[in-house]
Amino acid sequence: MLNRIAKGLLLTEAEREHLFMLALGHLPEVRYRVTNGITPRKIVFCTPHVSKMQMNWDSLARSVVAAFRADAVRAGASAEVDELVKDLSLRSPEFAALWQNNDVQIHGEGTKCLQHPTVGLIELEYSGFAVEGRSDLGLIIYNPATPNDLQRIRTLIGIISAETEK
Repeated sequence: MLNRIAKGLLLTEAEREHLFMLALGHLPEVRYRVTNGITPRKIVFCTPHVSKMQMNWDSLARSVVAAFRADAVRAGASAEVDELVKDLSLRSPEFAALWQNNDVQIHGEGTKCLQHPTVGLIELEYSGFAVEGRSDLGLIIYNPATPNDLQRIRTLIGIISAETEK
């Protein structure tokens, strides 16, 4: 009933949560929203040229799958996740094997190294965050680790801009 009231009043997600807290003393059940298109998991496991650029692909793949498992549980999306897991497992034996490990972790923070074919090694620092009021969303912010990495990224942007203008 509270969901219908929230919908009828056109409440935002934060307002909906507040309504539940006032009425019931707890947050509402999580609502998972299915996304269509490219996901980080599909990029990591189904795009060969991207995986070749990763300096430590095995570690990255393990952390992507473990964070995906944690995100899926937090978002309460078992039925939707089952379909995605089935699809990724068919497309990537590596994903299927890692999913069977049942590892769980949050995105956290760390360093990611990419070997780009044109500009060379790029090192990025990253931090992952949960999006307030949207348990089905997360945000990962990447920053160049050094001034040299920033220059390589700028060079790459320049190359891509020049190719786009052609």
